[in-house]
Amino acid sequence: MCKTREERHNKICELLKDEPDLLEREEEIERVGKERYAVYQGDHEVEHLLEIGDVAGYRWIKMNPDMVKERPAQP
Repeated sequence: MCKTREERHNKICELLKDEPDLLEREEEIERVGKERYAVYQGDHEVEHLLEIGDVAGYRWIKMNPDMVKERPAQP
């Protein structure tokens, strides 16, 4: 069993090395997942997801705004 997200991603990539279309899709899922996590953590505004083309993620967070951590006040 994979302990970290990176271990899971590496294992999936190894399994998909002979399937370029599936490997490309996994890379896209991983990239979008990292961006969503940054939004959940408050590092980016939710509109950032629209900028990268993640409309589903944007809509999900807009429907569930309590999932996003509060951003610290900026000086």
